Amino acid sequence: MKKARNTMVAQCWPWRRKRRSLPIWTCPRNCFTARPVVPPSSLRCSRCEKEHFVCCACGGGGDGRANRHCGPCGHDVSYTHSEFMDGVVGAYKVPCPYKQHGCASSIVYHAAADHKAKCAHAPCYCFECMPPFEGSPAELLRHLTAPSGKHSWLTDKIKYESSHPLVVQAPSGDYRCLLLAEDGSVFLLAVGAGRGPAGRRPVNVVCVRGNADADSRPLYTGVLWVDGPPATAGHLRGSVQVKGDVASCSVPGEVDMEQGWLHAHVNPNMLHGESGEVHLRLRITRFP
Repeated sequence: MKKARNTMVAQCWPWRRKRRSLPIWTCPRNCFTARPVVPPSSLRCSRCEKEHFVCCACGGGGDGRANRHCGPCGHDVSYTHSEFMDGVVGAYKVPCPYKQHGCASSIVYHAAADHKAKCAHAPCYCFECMPPFEGSPAELLRHLTAPSGKHSWLTDKIKYESSHPLVVQAPSGDYRCLLLAEDGSVFLLAVGAGRGPAGRRPVNVVCVRGNADADSRPLYTGVLWVDGPPATAGHLRGSVQVKGDVASCSVPGEVDMEQGWLHAHVNPNMLHGESGEVHLRLRITRFP
């Protein structure tokens, strides 16, 4: 009995063996193939007397009253609701489009668009290469920090909820350091060279991730301290603290140094020694 049931289920899922699409649908607008994904409201399935299936919109609601043209039949038919096919389509899963970048999720068909918009494995980019590099945050970190590569950015490790000291050497150019958190998330600490008339060095901290604008709420918050040089007797040591959400960026090589949520400007009197080092501390907190 179990073998017979499995055979029946396999016959109801012919596309699983051949292709990752839904070829049995006969919607005149190719609703299930022309669009990346069908919204849940269209998953109520309708069928004609000869078992040709269409979505709710093309079947007139499947109430049997509206006559709609059926392509395979070649004439107008009355579609009725098919609860069985509702279950089949509702359970149909597809792999994440970012599977090549490390996402192992299988998503129900009608939720694929939402998953794609928020997937943590969405690619980030480096446009300084030709052709441009595309990869997950972890892959981009390896690309930008490889000693034998074109960029050779610095890298360091951090822990959430911990204050991490960072010393930026004298400006020979813009400073870039990728910070790898304990859960694999990647952050960028960027410090400008201070080419402006006032000699101020801009500092910006962002999270390196694809789908940078997908979430309505921030994923991380941070505290950035800029510590000035030791004070002389009778004076307080200068220190600046900035609190804010951590913005996201999918192209760290093009981060805006004049805009940001966790962003500061270091005045010349806050630099250390004749070399002009910048002394920073950074603490990042992950939202639950």
